[in-house]
Amino acid sequence: MSERVHHCPDCGLVIDRDVNAALNILHRALSAGALPSDANVEVLNSSVV
Repeated sequence: MSERVHHCPDCGLVIDRDVNAALNILHRALSAGALPSDANVEVLNSSVV
């Protein structure tokens, strides 16, 4: 896991593993109702090359 960026040979997705992990945690928290509905959650920067 020393490679910090994932390059998918099939679809061409390039994503930082730490950013992807954070997005997965956020998605699970939101889908489980772990945050109040009025929580101010914003993705500050995300890009797919």
